[in-house]
Amino acid sequence: MPIPISATISGSRSGSVLGQNEYGTQLDVWMDIMEDLDPGFAEKNGYGWERFEGNASTDFGHAFESATIALTEQKTGLKIIDQERVFEKRLYPQMNNLKNPMMMSCHVDGIFSGFEQWKHREGNLYELVSDKVLYEGKTAFDMGFRKKWDIEKDLIPRSYNLQCQHNMYLADLQEAIVSVLVFPKHPQDLVDEGWEVHEYEADKYRIIRKDDSGIVKEIALPLKWTCTLNQMGYHHIFKIKRNDDLIKAMLEKYQEFWERFVIPRKPPEAMNFDDIKKLCPSPHGTVVLDQDKDKNIISWINEIRGINKEIGTAGLMPKRKKELTTTVMNYVKDMPAVLEEENTNKLEIKDGQGFTIATYSKQKDEKRVFRVSK
Repeated sequence: MPIPISATISGSRSGSVLGQNEYGTQLDVWMDIMEDLDPGFAEKNGYGWERFEGNASTDFGHAFESATIALTEQKTGLKIIDQERVFEKRLYPQMNNLKNPMMMSCHVDGIFSGFEQWKHREGNLYELVSDKVLYEGKTAFDMGFRKKWDIEKDLIPRSYNLQCQHNMYLADLQEAIVSVLVFPKHPQDLVDEGWEVHEYEADKYRIIRKDDSGIVKEIALPLKWTCTLNQMGYHHIFKIKRNDDLIKAMLEKYQEFWERFVIPRKPPEAMNFDDIKKLCPSPHGTVVLDQDKDKNIISWINEIRGINKEIGTAGLMPKRKKELTTTVMNYVKDMPAVLEEENTNKLEIKDGQGFTIATYSKQKDEKRVFRVSK
C-alpha cells in the first residue's frame, strides 16, 4: 500500500480538487491537508473530520494490485518497474517563501519498460510517444464499468484521466496505460456475501469466505481470481495520451484552490450534505429568516416539503432535494443563531413569522438529519 504523502495535492486527490470526483469533494481534500499541516485543526475549529481508512472497494483494489500487474506484464510482454515510486514538485517557485508552499505529489503504480517492443509486436497499433509509459492499475465492478468506461473509444472515467494527467506531469511521461480488472459484482456485495480481504503478510493477500458463524469455508488467491476474470473477458487495457492544455488548466485550478482555501485556512463551500455534516457536526440554536431578504431560502424549503410528498428515492426529484438541502444549509450555517437550552444538538430554522420550517439535528446514533416541517 502507498505511503501517505502529507499536505499535498496528490494524483488521487486531483479529481476532488477539480470537482470531478463523485467519491470526494474539495472539502474532503482541504480538511485532510489542514490536518496534515496542523494536527487537531478540525477539532479546534469545530469541524467533523475522520481520515478515510478505506472501504470494500479500496480493500479489494489493494489486494488485487500485484496480481493485476502480473497479468498486465504477461499480456504485454513488458516489465512494470518503479512500482509505488514517489514524485513531488512545488508548483510555483514564487510560492516557496510561503509558510505552507503548495506541493504536488503522486505515487505511480508503475512505469512500463521496453514499450518500443510492445509497439512493434502490436503492429503499430499505438503511436509511440515515449520509450517509458506510465502504468495505472484500477479495479471496477461490471455495472459501473459499463456506465463509465468505453473500450472502443479508449475512454476512462474523468477522475481517473485527471489522475493520469497529474501523474504524467510529475513523472515527466507522455503516455499512460490503464489496466482495469472488473469484478462481476460490487466489492461491497462480495463482502455482504461473506468474502473478505485478508492480509496474511505485508502486502500479501488472500480472499476468504466465512459462513454466518464465522467459520472459513473458502480461500482464494487474488492471482487465481485475476486469471479467471481475464478468461471471462473482465480485464481491459486503455491508452491515455498526455494533454498539456488540460494539465495547464489543472495547475491553475490547483493554485486557485491553495490560495483561496489552504493559505487563508478557509473551507470550500459544501458540495453535498456529507460536506454539511463535516462543517456543522454539532448543530444548536435557532436561525430566524427575514421574510423578504431570505425569501429564496424559504422558497427552497417549501420546495423540499413538496418533494417529500413524492414517492421513491431515485430520479430527478430526490437529486433536487439533496441539492436544495445542501444549498439551504450552506446559507444558514454561518448565520447568527440564538442559543437555547432546549436546542442542544439541534438547529432550528424559523421564518419571519416565528414558525419553525426546518431543523438540522444530531441524533443519538451521531447521524445528522435535515427535516422540513409538514
